[in-house]
Amino acid sequence: MVTARPILLFALVIFTNALVFACTGVSSSTTAVAAGEAVEKSAKEIEMSVAAEEGREFTVTLESNRTTGHEWRLARPLDEGMVQLVRSEYAPPEGGRVGEGGREEWVFLAKGSGKTEILLEYVRPWEKGQPPAARARIEVSIKPVP
Repeated sequence: MVTARPILLFALVIFTNALVFACTGVSSSTTAVAAGEAVEKSAKEIEMSVAAEEGREFTVTLESNRTTGHEWRLARPLDEGMVQLVRSEYAPPEGGRVGEGGREEWVFLAKGSGKTEILLEYVRPWEKGQPPAARARIEVSIKPVP
């Protein structure tokens, strides 16, 4: 006999995982002069653009659900002459419900003027050789200080 509980649990897991791929966009910190726009190309490819000012911090915010074991990480080293990672941290959901996703906030310092790209991937760190569940490509344009 099939009960409703396993079916509801399965539906909740599918719904929660679908939320992981939604992008909240780019926000600016109190010291940032950043404007951003996010476009979700597909369920696995997220593209953003950020305009920042040299010497200022900017924040990239991505949906994340640590209960799935996934987390965002740099897919390749940063161009340290252009941007520097200040910090990254996971912010759990405010409701605190079990299995509910939160967000990861990545704070960068814009060091040099010009354009660069930040690539992030959404992975389970212990799974070696597995493709990422999602990728985020952030195009960063840094204006010099006037």
